[in-house]
Amino acid sequence: MTVARRPRTGPRVLYSFRAGNVDDNEYLATLLPEHGASSFRYFSWGFAVFGRYQIFHLHWPELLLASPGRIRRLGNLILLGMFVLRLVVTRTPVIRTVHNLRAHEDVGRASRWSEALLRRLANLTIFLNESGENDYRRGVVILHSSYAPASLVKPADPASPSLLFFGLLRPYKGITELIDAYSSLSSAERSQPPLVIAGAPADRDYVADLRTVISDLPGVTLVPEFLPKDALERLVSSSSMVVLPYRNLYNSGALLHALSCERPVLVPSTAATSALRREFGAWVQTFVAPLTARDLEVPDSAQLNGGALRDAMGRRSPAKIRSLHALVYRELGETPYSRRRRGALLNSFRGSTEVRRELIAHSDRNSVFFSEHAS
Repeated sequence: MTVARRPRTGPRVLYSFRAGNVDDNEYLATLLPEHGASSFRYFSWGFAVFGRYQIFHLHWPELLLASPGRIRRLGNLILLGMFVLRLVVTRTPVIRTVHNLRAHEDVGRASRWSEALLRRLANLTIFLNESGENDYRRGVVILHSSYAPASLVKPADPASPSLLFFGLLRPYKGITELIDAYSSLSSAERSQPPLVIAGAPADRDYVADLRTVISDLPGVTLVPEFLPKDALERLVSSSSMVVLPYRNLYNSGALLHALSCERPVLVPSTAATSALRREFGAWVQTFVAPLTARDLEVPDSAQLNGGALRDAMGRRSPAKIRSLHALVYRELGETPYSRRRRGALLNSFRGSTEVRRELIAHSDRNSVFFSEHAS
């Protein structure tokens, strides 16, 4: 009699984000394992302390303690201590994905302390870009995914030049600097490239400030609301260039979203955007702060090769990024308890032929991480 074997499943992954975050961030949905590859749970303090899982995957550690009210934050701080103790005692592998080199806004002393603590606990760091700022001895590159378009129809070039900012409306994103640069365009220039600023607001006061700034500025439209994916892509596709003048840009989902819609982007010159410029060529335009009217010139479409862009985007496909995460989860999650001390765990990970082959093929920056094992 033949007994049917149950299909092998990967380890259970606990993510540090909650289900509602996935609705607002398509990149997070890319991480979720396909059926049978691994199981996963969204974050809750109860499951983090008492649940059964083999891997903890950390994103935006400064947000774990975020909560209205001092009593709630104090309670979260106590739960964090219990959670950290559980991770240490069980030797649960911790993966940390680096979204920002530092928090964009002040998150308070307790959140900064918890971020530093969890960062020290991380066994493996994942970088979303190939910036020269990254320490590739301590982690691997799994690039930020591209965005699957809502429509398979290639966007048509806009009939006339136009500029677009989209994403959460927050002060650190340099929106007022963009408006200042736009306002310095001559009247003749301003009549040609209208500017649209669209996205969910951080707070009402900030939106009121933006309305005041643009009140006597023709050509600027403010859309302070969350846009569903199809509406957002229509807006992006109707623009000539997406402008993201963040004061400190390290990663940007909006940037990858714009490129996925085959629209050029203008971003500040940083180590991270210089790497993107090498990867995507003229599709990524950079400026040295402060942003000026001259920087807002839309690139000539003759410089923009759609085929080359799509080829460059290939290694960022959601399916590829998901499969690389599943490989990392499986390798770390199946390491025996006796080999889960920090040095032994990483040596075991580096020693996997499949992991080494796939990650170096994904980004040659990963050769630095694996060379540490050889030395």
